[in-house]
Amino acid sequence: MTYLGFPAQQQHEFRQLLRQWWLVAVLLLLGIGLVLALYVAPKPLSLTLKATIPVGLEPLGIALSPDHSQVYVANAQSGTVSVIDTASQAVVHTITVDPQGRLNSVVISPDGATLYVTDAKSRTVEVFRLPEGQPAATIPVRLFPQGMAFSSDGRELYVVNSASNNVSVIDTTSHTLLTNIAVNERPYAIVMAPDGQRAYVTSSQTHSITVLDPAHHAVVETITLDTMSRLTNLAISPDGKHLYICDAISNSIVVVDTTSNTQ
Repeated sequence: MTYLGFPAQQQHEFRQLLRQWWLVAVLLLLGIGLVLALYVAPKPLSLTLKATIPVGLEPLGIALSPDHSQVYVANAQSGTVSVIDTASQAVVHTITVDPQGRLNSVVISPDGATLYVTDAKSRTVEVFRLPEGQPAATIPVRLFPQGMAFSSDGRELYVVNSASNNVSVIDTTSHTLLTNIAVNERPYAIVMAPDGQRAYVTSSQTHSITVLDPAHHAVVETITLDTMSRLTNLAISPDGKHLYICDAISNSIVVVDTTSNTQ
């Protein structure tokens, strides 16, 4: 190839430069191709329906026993708790709580010996011994009890009262009310940090999260999100570093860093 107007030496140098850049371009393309060949796109999660289990009317709350052998379902309109055997995937027992009540949520003690059910209509937490499902206690709380969470040692149960804007703390040994902690308007759900040092309560009305100190039954901070939202249920990561919160307004999951308590 001849480049008119350039001396022979410059033409030779230019041809050498072109060869070098051509080699670089080829190697670059080969590298990109290798990366693309090695990259394997993650497969979409595939779920298969294994069973449909009939329970009571308007099932709202659900809890798995610590040994994973049974599932307990709170049926709001029926006023019952359906007990499902996870091996046979069938209802093996029905616990009648209050046919006139309004059951919202259900939890099982860490030792698997006691069942707690919130009844919003009677403003109580109903307690049953397991596995028989025998009534053990009725604990009055406040207005429209909803979400529940145990302290890390299982000695206390925290109950969110949605219509009275507080959290009731129950002694699980004596089954008595210890205190009520005021929180933001329309609290919805509660989750305990894995180390038990903090509890987090969502507020569906004020797009905020109230941070509790369980040791002192006190509010230590309020996390207010940047945008308008209606916060409902929440979960915490196993290491306790992140909260994952359902936002019913934006149809999204809000993630909060629990170290800085920021979104």
